[in-house]
Amino acid sequence: MKFFSKLVFICNLCFVSGILFRYVDVSASAGGGEVARVQAFLGVILVLYFLSVFLNLLFVIITLFHFFIKKKSLAPQWLTAVNIVFLPLQLVYFFLS
Repeated sequence: MKFFSKLVFICNLCFVSGILFRYVDVSASAGGGEVARVQAFLGVILVLYFLSVFLNLLFVIITLFHFFIKKKSLAPQWLTAVNIVFLPLQLVYFFLS
């Protein structure tokens, strides 16, 4: 559960980065051979951006399951709280934008 919570947190950071990249023109700022590297990086960020909602939803469901069966989660509490806070933000952003 520790690894999964960290993976979800990284995906949540990619979610924030993906939102920021929607408003920044990267191709105009990079020149020459750097454009291909930037585009590859953006591709990875965008895949994790879309995957973040599904992984975060799965994480919250597993966390709620552990809570209801009164099993202590192995993930740090701050990380669990941050991931849970991100889920409503992601759902609102995806369904209202």
